[in-house]
Parts: sequence; structure tokens; C-alpha cells
Amino acid sequence: MADPAIAANRLAQVSPRESKILHLLASGRGFSEIAKLISVSYGTVANDTAVVRHKLGLRSTNELVRLATELSAELHR
Repeated sequence: MADPAIAANRLAQVSPRESKILHLLASGRGFSEIAKLISVSYGTVANDTAVVRHKLGLRSTNELVRLATELSAELHR
């Protein structure tokens, strides 16, 4: 997994919607539930998640969820 300090610095590149998705992932929500909560399609959530993984240098959604949980306080912007 990417270094949390490096990933935290890269959070500045994350859009407000991507940040909201990360926060919801960290709280245990799945893609379908997130899509309903923020009024977008499942595909949009999946795509945004892939974009965020790329921005943060992560390989999997599991790594993304783990990092989002660790950085949850910083995701409340």
C-alpha cells in the first residue's frame, strides 16, 4: 500500500465528490448505497473510485478503503 503520508498529501487532488465517496467508503458503505446517497449511478461511483485509486497510487479498492478509514478526519472538507 502507498505510504499514508504521501497519500494524505495527494488528497488535495481529490474532488469534493471523490472526497465524499471516500468518506462513505470509510464508513462501510458499498458502491450501490453510495450511488443512492449522492444521486449518481453505480458506474459513476466505480469510476470515481478508480480515478481516486490512481491519484493516490493505490492498486485496489481494499487499499483505498483502508487508507480512507485511516484518513477519515481529513476527508471532512
